[in-house]
Order: sequence, then structure tokens, then C-alpha cells
Amino acid sequence: MSLEEFMIYSYKTSFCPIINKKHEWSECNYAHRQQDFRRPPHLYFISSLEKCPYVMDDGSWDTCPDYLDCQYSHTLVEQLFSPLNYKLHCCPDRQPDEKFHCKKRMDLCCHNHSKEEKMLAIKALKNPPAMLPEHESMQDYIDIIEMDGLLK
Repeated sequence: MSLEEFMIYSYKTSFCPIINKKHEWSECNYAHRQQDFRRPPHLYFISSLEKCPYVMDDGSWDTCPDYLDCQYSHTLVEQLFSPLNYKLHCCPDRQPDEKFHCKKRMDLCCHNHSKEEKMLAIKALKNPPAMLPEHESMQDYIDIIEMDGLLK
């Protein structure tokens, strides 16, 4: 699985198996609380990057009547790493006439740092890993991105 495939399909989509051992949550690929969990996009079609109106001030979304089937984003992680957003926009830390200088680890940045990075993310979206169950919603994501003119 490529980095782009991992970030689109797996990043923060399950809870951390490391129990009773301290580690840096921000560097872990797993979710540690409901607020940084993301629904796997190949299983749940989330058609909007807009925040769900039922998300509470503390970030919990237990009160959402559609829960996992909600069409809105429940967490910031879900918004940033959604197939509707991941690597489709240039990193805001770009310096004019220079290469990108990202303040984050570039592999954990949801923005692209080159045209190639964007194209790799689009390729991963169009060609899901064979190990994932097929799901029609990936085409739904591609259709929305295409309508927004972001496939270029």
C-alpha cells in the first residue's frame, strides 16, 4: 500500500491498539478518541467537508441521528484527510519562487507540495488497493472532485 493509499483509506480509521503505554498521539496513525477518528471513506460516503451540525463543542458526535452514515464531517481529521480534500490543494506554507517548506511533516500534511503529490493522491483515489472491498462511493468522490475542477 502506498503512502497516499494509506492516508486516504486507513489513516485514523481505527482506534489505537497500544493500551497502557504512553506515546505521542500526533505521530500515531491510529485514533485515540472520538474527536480524531475518521470513518473509512470506502465504507461510508461523506459528501460534505462541512461540519455536522450535531457535533458538540467538545467534539463528540454521539448526538448525530445519522451517526456513522452522516453525510457531513464529524471531525477535523475527517475533513482534512477526506478524499474531497487530501492533497488536492497547495500547501499554504509555500514560499514564493521556492520549493514548498512545510512546517508539518510533509507526509502528515493534507496539502500537496508538488503537482506529482497531487497526481499520486488522485491515482490512489481512482485505483483503490485490491485488499479493500469494492465500494461505489469512491466514484462518487471522484465525480464531486471532477465537478469542482480539482482533477487537473
